[in-house]
Amino acid sequence: MTRHSLTAFTGLMDRRPRISNSNLWTRTLALRGCLIIAIATVGCGKDRGTVPVSGVARVADGRPLPQGRIMLSGGANGPSGEIGSDGTFRLGTFTTTDGALPGHYKVVIVGASEPDRRTYEEQLRDSKTVAVSLIHPKYGRPETTDLEVDITNGTNDLTLVLDPPSPPLK
Repeated sequence: MTRHSLTAFTGLMDRRPRISNSNLWTRTLALRGCLIIAIATVGCGKDRGTVPVSGVARVADGRPLPQGRIMLSGGANGPSGEIGSDGTFRLGTFTTTDGALPGHYKVVIVGASEPDRRTYEEQLRDSKTVAVSLIHPKYGRPETTDLEVDITNGTNDLTLVLDPPSPPLK
């Protein structure tokens, strides 16, 4: 480096903003505060008292229920989960699979109907066709379901046997 460029460089360095001790102290405290909040937030989310809940949903004839959503009603935070094509499910309260808080719940199941395999155009022409439920409609509301479960500490493996839909009246 030449003497001239060194002087220009030093001149640039002298133009840097100066940080006073009080300003540095404020920034350090703010950074430490943010760090403590971040650690506390991450730590608080791990244990909320939920226990693992999984199982299988079957129609009374033994076939697995191929789709739907299970919801437990009766607690402060109702756990829920999707039913897989093989009838299995895992419930979650705060995340999708973290389980449920121990307690007594009514089981509500929605969306358990035959998939509509018609094309979009066919569905538009015949919009009055209703999806065929795979289970009795009583399971669709907390007021009418007769299915109840007790979630206890430890692992909970549920087997739900569901009544088929009522035969149509003639």
